[in-house]
Amino acid sequence: MGEDKAYETFRRLRWHETDGEAVCPRCGCVETYDIATRRRFKCVACHHQFSVTSGTMFASRKLSYTDLLAAIVIFVNGAKGIAALQLSRDLD
Repeated sequence: MGEDKAYETFRRLRWHETDGEAVCPRCGCVETYDIATRRRFKCVACHHQFSVTSGTMFASRKLSYTDLLAAIVIFVNGAKGIAALQLSRDLD
């Protein structure tokens, strides 16, 4: 899975009620502008800029979307979870 496909997967998972269409985390408005060059959105109502990961535990991420999805898959598939150091080794 490439970076673009992983980004689209994140969009569909984050906003599953609207089938991947962005919803403003501040005011809940479903009308947004897409800032494609930065992979961000701007709300029509309150003009708040946000991304797919805004307001989640991935908000200040340093990893690519493919690595984040891989980390989620590894963590969910572990019966008792996984240690952060082991996850770091698995993701290289």
